[in-house]
Amino acid sequence: MARNIDPDTRQKSLTREPSGLTLLRGRKPATKTLGSNADGELVIIQGYQNQTQFSYDHVDVPDIYTLHRVLAEISKDPNTFVIRGALRGHVNANGKVYRRKDVEKYGDDAHFEECPRCVVMIDFDKLPLDNIDLDGDPEGTAKRMIRKYLAECYQGVSFVWQLSSSAGIGQDNGLLSIHIWFIYDRPIGHDELKVYHALKAPDVDRAVFRTVQVHYVAAPIFEGGITDHLPKRIGLVELNEDKVSLPELPPEVVAKAHRTVGQSSTGSAHGLEEKLKLVGDGEGL
Repeated sequence: MARNIDPDTRQKSLTREPSGLTLLRGRKPATKTLGSNADGELVIIQGYQNQTQFSYDHVDVPDIYTLHRVLAEISKDPNTFVIRGALRGHVNANGKVYRRKDVEKYGDDAHFEECPRCVVMIDFDKLPLDNIDLDGDPEGTAKRMIRKYLAECYQGVSFVWQLSSSAGIGQDNGLLSIHIWFIYDRPIGHDELKVYHALKAPDVDRAVFRTVQVHYVAAPIFEGGITDHLPKRIGLVELNEDKVSLPELPPEVVAKAHRTVGQSSTGSAHGLEEKLKLVGDGEGL
């Protein structure tokens, strides 16, 4: 029976799988280009470039091992990145797509919609950490980042770490930019992700929880024959558990708390704990 299904229909049925990743590929690189300045120092010579249309793909990542394999593979393609959103029903999966979700603003050109996922990327953007060692012990550095900035439910759980494209260059001594990926034991949507982390991990960048926010995964491009200054950019750390059990918040809690946090990626959690107490906390909060 499956062989009689139109490929576009089959692709759309997969796009809403909780264990899925949405992959978009543009004509321009979705990473930074690094090169040497006049003093021979490694610098960013080209940042991220704006793009409007992309080709679409979708991949299933049911476990942390598959996630690591997929991320390691797509990190080799400078033009590919990830978003959380799912393709809307009217969109041709085999055509060019727009990275848009606002139907009121874009109408049928809003090609994506929110979809709870089991896969999450936590974005640590230039956060302070002692004894950063990207050459000799990136795994240990990632573990200490998790211990310092993430809640108890993340501790002891296997993860994939990936250094940002500009990691290890410039004057950001003592600051670390790193992406850490986890698998949840249930699908979780944007609002719940933002509310939970506003309360329990306020230092992480919550913009990546948005439906169509770009998750940069490609390794940087090196110009002028320069080789990568880091021996390893991505890795898997296996620990006691393979999935995160994020304490569940009732929908009414998420709705009320989300209005408090607001729409910004770094919205203040001021007053959020008190409001959660009024409406009831999720177990474990």
